[in-house]
Amino acid sequence: MSDKQRRATKAMWADPAKRKKRLAALASPARRAKICAAIAESWADPAVREKRSAAIVAAHADPEVRRKIGAASRARWDDPVIRKKMVAAMRAGKRRRRENTVLPP
Repeated sequence: MSDKQRRATKAMWADPAKRKKRLAALASPARRAKICAAIAESWADPAVREKRSAAIVAAHADPEVRRKIGAASRARWDDPVIRKKMVAAMRAGKRRRRENTVLPP
């Protein structure tokens, strides 16, 4: 993406009316299904998968990227609303595992 395109995109998202319209279009079930299918199809290609996986591994090897990811993760955990949701999800998973465990008689 060129610098000109990046500025235009940023300006579009800054406009409340355009932002609302764009979010509504992106959130439609048909649009989401189409995007998910395209992503799944793309990742199914072994060459694309290898290239993207290598890029992700390389990015995560950078200490600056790891610092940013860690800071974002800590910030999310410090938000009480998000923390409550995450703890509830973790507990639900444990409860589901206990309920689905087959115990000997």
